[in-house]
Amino acid sequence: LFAMVPGVDAVIALESRAGLSSVRQWRRDAATLRAGRFDLAVLLPNSFLSAWIAAHAGIPDRRGFATDLRGRWLTAAVPRPGGDRHQADYY
Repeated sequence: LFAMVPGVDAVIALESRAGLSSVRQWRRDAATLRAGRFDLAVLLPNSFLSAWIAAHAGIPDRRGFATDLRGRWLTAAVPRPGGDRHQADYY
């Protein structure tokens, strides 16, 4: 779906899973992103891991909701919207 959006240069599915047993894969995913030399990461998953990987990939502009203690890994932390919302409205 994201690949059909005008202006999106690449969509990369990462293999990382939560849990310390996956640290090697986190580093491989960061290396994959680093090789792409991306200038912006829009982080839709509200996970610490997604922000950590983007930061370790050296992506200079990392944006996402400030949830799950990931604010320090984001360059533009957006406050999470309140209230009940459909996920489409949330993002």
